[in-house]
Amino acid sequence: EQNKFLALYQEIYRRYPVQDNPAVAESRRMQLQRLAAQHASLTQWLTQRTPNPAQSRLIAERLGSAAPTLAVFIRTTGQDNAALATTLQSLAELLPPYAPSSITVLGGPEPAAQEKLPQLRWVAAQTLDAISPLAQEEDYGWILVVDAGDCFTPSGLLMVALELLDAPQCRAVYADALVRTDADEPAPLFRPDFNLDMLLSCPANMARHWLFRRDVFLEAGGFDAAYAQAPEFELLLRLIETGGLDGLAHVHEPLLTTTAPPLVNNEHELAAIAKHLLARGYKLRS
Repeated sequence: EQNKFLALYQEIYRRYPVQDNPAVAESRRMQLQRLAAQHASLTQWLTQRTPNPAQSRLIAERLGSAAPTLAVFIRTTGQDNAALATTLQSLAELLPPYAPSSITVLGGPEPAAQEKLPQLRWVAAQTLDAISPLAQEEDYGWILVVDAGDCFTPSGLLMVALELLDAPQCRAVYADALVRTDADEPAPLFRPDFNLDMLLSCPANMARHWLFRRDVFLEAGGFDAAYAQAPEFELLLRLIETGGLDGLAHVHEPLLTTTAPPLVNNEHELAAIAKHLLARGYKLRS
């Protein structure tokens, strides 16, 4: 059963690092390598998720002119040129017939990949509060924020688009992910269907990489700059406060390969939780 728990072992080792004990460090490294070797089936499974030509034609017919439109915003804070290039390359390699309508790089070095991604643009602003003015000027259905270094799986966005066709009532949607490990083999992060307790207890894993419907995003006021270290989480809590749990959905498909979030106290997450609990009528102890 250990082959199912590579991500768990990775998280435990990260939470409890060894201190000046080379023997334990080597033992952990070998354990992660064994678990990664047992995960070869994950790569095979992802390959099987690739539509064949006949399926691709049917998908194109299904999407047609009704395909949901998506704007992808790439944060570059703290990342280098190579990380940004990795994300842009994964976007260029998305399986047809679906691709984002708009790709915006927020700050950092101006990319030079326009020939592969004609919908790519660069803006100087690095903070997420720059997204709202851009979203007001354009007409697309959904907004997704990723970090430079995140890689789109070849068919993940395509599967999400198909699901959104049948879910016009959705306000925000999240998918599954793959997480990089020290063993150089991605581990699956298969999220549960939406659960408020899970969101509040583990926002680092549950609140990242959501797709927000553009009109809902703008009506809510977009991301709050006061919660720059937990913008999606804080926005989700506001959506829950105004509309409950209706319209929050989960797509059972890995969308991105990403870095595991650090297991540290996040003051902006804590502040967002405190604000949310106050909005629900709870009294916080001082």
